[in-house]
Amino acid sequence: MRSTVVLTCLICAGCPLIPRFEQTTFDDEGEACLLRASSEPVEFDYTLQADDPKEIVVFFPAGCLSSSCSEVLEASCEVAFSGNEIEVTSRGLLEQDTSPNRECTADCGIMTARCAVPDSVAAGEWTIVHGDQTTLVVVPGKPICTSP
Repeated sequence: MRSTVVLTCLICAGCPLIPRFEQTTFDDEGEACLLRASSEPVEFDYTLQADDPKEIVVFFPAGCLSSSCSEVLEASCEVAFSGNEIEVTSRGLLEQDTSPNRECTADCGIMTARCAVPDSVAAGEWTIVHGDQTTLVVVPGKPICTSP
């Protein structure tokens, strides 16, 4: 469930520009991907092997973020197992400066969270559950994400 809170900060009574900040919360939203554990950038063009170290990467639906106007206050996820089901929970909190006449850089970052996956994800079929999304993944096989 996404919620948005608008915070208006008055710095001084006569200021022509009043900073305006908008916070958005993402609870169990976005795509959750079972990937080979790696550093940036995230890659998808390989075969995920049973002996590869793995991680879940959650891509929050925050859109294109500006480094000068967007601040990720929280981006976290957790993984739990139930048989061959990988249950992912995630939370993201984003704050954006939406002040009038504010010029933001167009560097377009993305909001992600990474969670380690124990070695128990061996060869076989696994189901990833994230929020109301469920996706089947086969190891070994191509990395796959839940879809919104």
